[in-house]
Amino acid sequence: MRYPSDQLLVIFGASGDLTERKLMPSLFELHRRRMLSAHFAILGASRTVYTDEAFRQDQGNHIRAEKNMGRLMRLNWMLSWRKYIMSLSTQLTRPNMRTCVRK
Repeated sequence: MRYPSDQLLVIFGASGDLTERKLMPSLFELHRRRMLSAHFAILGASRTVYTDEAFRQDQGNHIRAEKNMGRLMRLNWMLSWRKYIMSLSTQLTRPNMRTCVRK
């Protein structure tokens, strides 16, 4: 399968229940099956203030609970998947929101 060179998925409301229960576990499964480009990244935008590391940790905890991960899957999460996840804490109604996402 041929992929576009760079891909960025922006999830608005990333600290919410839908992201935790459905989106991230599904995206992790696509990654695990090597169905995502190597140049793929996720930007979680929400009003909740997270550092990248705190957001990764929080999402990892939910995925582990949702998927009942074994040792090998946890290792895959820690070594390869989590580096693709970033967080942007912002008020989504701000006029300069697009500028923040571009950075």
